[in-house]
Amino acid sequence: MTTPATDGHQARLFFFHLGPVQEFIAQARSTRDLWSGSYLLSWLTGCLLNRLQRRDKGLELVFPRLDADARQMVDWISDPASRVARNAKAATLPVIPNQFLARVSDDIGKAEITSLIDSVFDWEWTDLQMPETNHRSEWRRLCDRCRVFLGQGEKELTRLVNRRPHGQYKPLLWQLWDVQLACFWQTTWLLWPAPGEAVDSATLRRLFAELPVGRLWDQAPPDAQPSEWMMRYQAASHRFEAHRRTRGFSAWAGRAGLHKDSLSGKEEALATKDWLAQIPRGAAGKDVALNHLFRKSDPLGAPNVVKRVWHKAYLEAPADDGGMGLNKRELENKSGSYFDIPSVPGVAAFPWGREIWVGPEDSAFQKFWPAVEKLDDYLDLELPNRREWTPETAKDWLARVDWEVFREEFWEDQLEQARESQESEWTKTANQGLQAVRQFLGDRRCGSPSSYYAVLAGDGDGTGRWLSGMDSNGELFNLGPGFHEAMSASLARFAASNARHIVEDIEKQGADQKHFQGKLIFAGGEDVLAILPADQAIACACALRQAYQALMPHQAKARFTYSAGIAIGHIKEPLQDMIEAARLAENRAKNELDRNALSVTLFKRSGETILWGAKFDSPAFELLDSFRPLYRTPIAQPGAAMPITGRFPHRVIQALAKFGPELTLTPALAEIALAELHWIIGRQTRKGLGVGTDEDLKKLQQGLEEQCKAYLEELVTRRRPLCEFYDLFAVEAFIARQGD
Repeated sequence: MTTPATDGHQARLFFFHLGPVQEFIAQARSTRDLWSGSYLLSWLTGCLLNRLQRRDKGLELVFPRLDADARQMVDWISDPASRVARNAKAATLPVIPNQFLARVSDDIGKAEITSLIDSVFDWEWTDLQMPETNHRSEWRRLCDRCRVFLGQGEKELTRLVNRRPHGQYKPLLWQLWDVQLACFWQTTWLLWPAPGEAVDSATLRRLFAELPVGRLWDQAPPDAQPSEWMMRYQAASHRFEAHRRTRGFSAWAGRAGLHKDSLSGKEEALATKDWLAQIPRGAAGKDVALNHLFRKSDPLGAPNVVKRVWHKAYLEAPADDGGMGLNKRELENKSGSYFDIPSVPGVAAFPWGREIWVGPEDSAFQKFWPAVEKLDDYLDLELPNRREWTPETAKDWLARVDWEVFREEFWEDQLEQARESQESEWTKTANQGLQAVRQFLGDRRCGSPSSYYAVLAGDGDGTGRWLSGMDSNGELFNLGPGFHEAMSASLARFAASNARHIVEDIEKQGADQKHFQGKLIFAGGEDVLAILPADQAIACACALRQAYQALMPHQAKARFTYSAGIAIGHIKEPLQDMIEAARLAENRAKNELDRNALSVTLFKRSGETILWGAKFDSPAFELLDSFRPLYRTPIAQPGAAMPITGRFPHRVIQALAKFGPELTLTPALAEIALAELHWIIGRQTRKGLGVGTDEDLKKLQQGLEEQCKAYLEELVTRRRPLCEFYDLFAVEAFIARQGD
């Protein structure tokens, strides 16, 4: 990375933003779709950063600071020597945000910036110095690889369909390809001051004084003056936001009479239902490359088709074939892929699967897994071979198992499909699998995997306010380049290292590091999106907040805070709806709970919805930490007697809900609630797992009552409704029993 030729305070500022973001990521039918949208945004932004940093002239990134794991993607893009196995995992993490800020030297002009951006995003861009090599933009190269991949798949399908009696192949609607992909990305950027525009000190002060933050500084003491960096940053940022929000756009040139993309509702479907119906299933489709990528019959437009196949067509393809070489089989000589993404049922079941796994000597598993392998010829799932398992590769092998195969519902569905297809061998194998999974679960007496999962959306509070020079206490401070860069570096470490190691069950970084067996979908700065097992989500949110606060450059008595939203629902709840619910829960945490908070939305299959939330510094979380291990039955000991009975939460709800859910807690009402709790605690606790003596039981009861009292007192102080207290137990009871 080079440094601007001019002084860091005087260098011009370059802002960039890429869209669409939230809606593109949320257009997901599966966890792979969700990850793919995030990664594609990160990849293209990384390509632009790479082109900017390759210049001979000066450029310095202010945000994001790309260090260590945070820059592995950019290194993979720019340096073939870095494309080795030890860098591959970090290179697959979508941690580069869709916007950045850089300081650039005065000799960078508008034409050069335009050319660099076009070299990544413009559909018609060609390197004029190398026209004979057909050197196109990164977006066009990527899409061209996808088109070749899809074309090869079409050849396979054409042969299969035309062999059928009266078969006539219905192709993809290729006439929509260029039209939809050429105008998909929305890039907004600003170079300030503009080339030839002079901004002297007097002009800068006048511009700053006209901004909202500048008017706040008018009230500051006379001896407190904003720094030049702060004034330059605020003036440029304000102008960029105005430019971004008022950018021009072209009306969508749709075509009448065609079905729309089922995920976006905007583009006409390139992959129609008729085309998707031609992809064979079961044994007939096992060797068709498109089978696993298009398992559902959702019509898709060109952008979502690219999102569905680009990891195979471009990322895994060898470099000498126009790809990026992110191929596990070539780099590590191992089965599987760096892009093996667990399904939603797999995420929900993963803690259960890890707990019941005991190794190759387990006779019940040895009887069960051959049934899975026999059915593999008929499944759309990609399963690892049992022979690939070794103690050294167990973690990698487990990550590739879709734990949906341990659900009776999965086998019953396979049996129904087999009967409909009238394939006798498929029917026989599915029936054997159903009997084997029932025997396996019965022999192990381990219950069944959870049918509920969680989507977590987390974000730092008031980041824009900090960047305006106002801390979390509302006090003004002088924002200098050093603080800005320290903040950026902290966010990069949080996204690339902490969030990844916390959310996913991978190598430990420290003895006290917690992992929550989920899948990190996106981590751009402090913004995190993850899918988690339902019973891990609240603890994961607390760990993310703790890691974020430990990294950030706090100011005097003011501290950075973090908020998160969690949506918990059944594995059949649409993923798009769950993402939206998690985002809304995050907004509740920031607005209704006044930040530094967690908000949870729980969707029951019965149709009931439970909302609960608390400030992260609330006694509620200490209560939960004490309550969980004494209430939740361990997966490996489903028959264990727990010290807190399963009826405890229901008795609390029954006793307190009669006062009305919206009734604000008062000291008098808290006293009544505490009296009810004293009675319930005495009758719904007992000796059990971890509580073996009368003294232990008495200590449990006293501690539980004290923690309930502390939480009630906090709710009284904050004038919150009584339902927030008992809804905590409602959420925990539902999660602990793995749903209804």
